[in-house]
Amino acid sequence: MNKKINKKELAKLLLLFVGALLIEIIVTGIIVIFMSLNGAGIGIISMVTNPIGYMVIIAILIWYSKRHGENLWKECRFKKIKMSTVFLSVLLGIVFRPMVLFVSNLSKLFVPDVSAQLLDSLLGESVLLYFIIIAILAPVCEEIIMRGFFHNKFVKVLPFAGAAILSGFCFGVFHMNLNQFCFAWIAGILLAYVYRASGSIYAPIVVHLVNNGISSIKMFFGNMKYKEQGISLAEASEIQRGDMAYMTRILLIYGVLSIAALFLTRIIIRKIAQNEGTENQGNNT
Repeated sequence: MNKKINKKELAKLLLLFVGALLIEIIVTGIIVIFMSLNGAGIGIISMVTNPIGYMVIIAILIWYSKRHGENLWKECRFKKIKMSTVFLSVLLGIVFRPMVLFVSNLSKLFVPDVSAQLLDSLLGESVLLYFIIIAILAPVCEEIIMRGFFHNKFVKVLPFAGAAILSGFCFGVFHMNLNQFCFAWIAGILLAYVYRASGSIYAPIVVHLVNNGISSIKMFFGNMKYKEQGISLAEASEIQRGDMAYMTRILLIYGVLSIAALFLTRIIIRKIAQNEGTENQGNNT
């Protein structure tokens, strides 16, 4: 039987998402202005505002949950998963990257690579903090916010597929730029399926950690390579973006790999569901 859509509750959740995002923007905006006036560079500002932004939104969600007699941490389902599921989640974090990279490069045909610009500024300040923020803090906080709270709420008022698409869309909006929006939406949908298949927030966190970790390492070594050539990571990205022959070649390669990645992703998610005994909770892919 198809789940009836609770439009009133859905509207409340979307309003909460928009409200939390606006409050986060206002708080971090004030910090950005204050730090800029005191001569702080964009790298330092990003290192301060990123963690604060996550904490602001999580605090709002904790408040909202308490108001409704719920516990955010309990709702997130920090449930222990098998080591084999951890391994499968690590594998999935590698396997589904071609899909993310295909969508990311496709978006670069229309908009600049904002992530390269941000990571370039972070790398210029501290490599250690760069890895902590991008490869650890972001995956953990974003999964708590997007899968642990919003997806969990959406799935109560929408059919699962609709909830996955909507939570993925919100995940894209959460990044607040078109380039990251595109690949985050796709990643968010896949992570929702991983969440359901595992029955625990740990599996999507692991997938997210692996994906961001690989991206961070790639950006780090790319930054070193381009510095030797006398250009920044962001400048190199813009040069590549303007080379249509290069972009066409990259899109063809990642397009073909994405077909194989989608097939393997379905297999791995089903295996996770079998591993954790959730395969009877609806189709997991």
